[in-house]
Amino acid sequence: VIIRWHLAQGLIVFPRSKNPERVAQNADVDGFRLTREQIDAITAIDDDPQYAGRV
Repeated sequence: VIIRWHLAQGLIVFPRSKNPERVAQNADVDGFRLTREQIDAITAIDDDPQYAGRV
């Protein structure tokens, strides 16, 4: 989900993993889309002082 969110923001994502299964999971982001509401909800997490800068 967070990889899809980054892509929706127009960002380039370079996830890392040595586990082949995780690499495949990270690459499988074309099977779904986030709605505008979902994107906004994830973006709003960064506005919470408890989580700011950690997304």
